[in-house]
Amino acid sequence: MTEVRYEIVKFQDSNIIIREFYGVVQAEDIINSFEHIFEKYDIENITGIISDFEHAKFAMNLKQFQVVLAYINQKPILFKIKLAVIVSTPKKIIFPILAKTKLRKLRIKPFSTRNAAVVWIN
Repeated sequence: MTEVRYEIVKFQDSNIIIREFYGVVQAEDIINSFEHIFEKYDIENITGIISDFEHAKFAMNLKQFQVVLAYINQKPILFKIKLAVIVSTPKKIIFPILAKTKLRKLRIKPFSTRNAAVVWIN
């Protein structure tokens, strides 16, 4: 079962949502998390989203990841904000790299630390 914790952090003029994933993460968990963000937060005033997968394990193949990409492609607001992804293993880092390759206008980048992600978003 996947658990996601959310926090909104203000840095100067930026509003950043930090979501931390715990447990086994599948495509539907990422989509459900985005839906939660759209329902709970004023996404128009968000500068970036940091997705921390350090305590999670991906249970997703490339076909399932295509479902996530299709979802993102249907949400134009996600192309206006920065998406930072905290990952440390090659198996995890491939997903944000593939997302950037498939959706060139998407502002997504992998990081190994939260501080580096915040600096990039600001």
